[in-house]
Amino acid sequence: MNWLRQNPFVAGLLAVLVVGTGVLTWLITSTSSRNAEIDEQYKVQVEELQRLQKLQPYPEESSLRLLEGQREQYKAAVMALQTHLATETSPPLENLDPTVFQGQLREAVDRIVGSARATNVALPTDFYLGFDQYKSGLPTPAITPLLGFQLKQCEEIARLLIQARVSKIDEFQRALLPGEPNARGEVSAAPTPGPAAAAGGRPGQPGRPGAAAAATTTPAAPLVTTYPIELRFHAAPNVFRNAMNELVKSPSFYLVRALRVKNEKDKGPAREENPTAATAGGDAAAATTPTPAAAAASRAPGVPEPALPERQTLRYVVGQEQLDVAMRVESVRFAAPQNAKP
Repeated sequence: MNWLRQNPFVAGLLAVLVVGTGVLTWLITSTSSRNAEIDEQYKVQVEELQRLQKLQPYPEESSLRLLEGQREQYKAAVMALQTHLATETSPPLENLDPTVFQGQLREAVDRIVGSARATNVALPTDFYLGFDQYKSGLPTPAITPLLGFQLKQCEEIARLLIQARVSKIDEFQRALLPGEPNARGEVSAAPTPGPAAAAGGRPGQPGRPGAAAAATTTPAAPLVTTYPIELRFHAAPNVFRNAMNELVKSPSFYLVRALRVKNEKDKGPAREENPTAATAGGDAAAATTPTPAAAAASRAPGVPEPALPERQTLRYVVGQEQLDVAMRVESVRFAAPQNAKP
């Protein structure tokens, strides 16, 4: 004790060392304990993550029933929409005989020509609704049902244009069906399915086993089939609007794929030449022309009254021109829904 009293610096240093050693020991102990706790939590979380990664996710029973109910409602809504489109906008194909179709075609052409003649609508030369090759020839029985469907659509479109009172129809052509001959007798090649389609898979993907035979024997009908019709006609602006409105309101489903509207007058009306001089001349003439009472008083007895100058009629600057309209209309046919499981 005397030594410590005699050496206060050493005593203070020893006291500081003892206290620092105690604090350091406490810090090391607490840190080690916290580190062990965190390490244990990390191991537990890693094990939980690994367990979740190995599990196969599956909803609860209540969620599964809700999902199944929603899927059935969605499927029923889709089937109802497909049924409506297939029955209301796309009537079923009729099993027509080629001679019966040719007779129906002649009757439809006669109706359109008579309606056009009654409304003063000019038609193209040798107008035959786009079926020129069947004026004297018969179609093949395989494509006759589709031709009957196209005939109804073409007649309806021509009737809508005539009822709207367009000035004239310049062009009315329809796209040929696969395997249908044109007016020169040339047959268009029918599209053949690719290897992926024949194997029952998507392009670039292998098909399902056993699907090749089913695809070659009973190919699935496309849900939507379009039949293009090329039109060109002249009409006034209001008539063109009425024709487009009637086309949209038709019970059949038509899709305007392309449309070009061109004014037949590509330049505006020219100005009057020397409007200032004309106005000045008119004012001078009005100043020198005597009033009717003064003219009658100065006229000798028995002299007939001169004829009054004819008034100029109003001349419309815009609104009387015609529109040259070219459009591609696609007649859409929806297939009946198939009761297949998704």
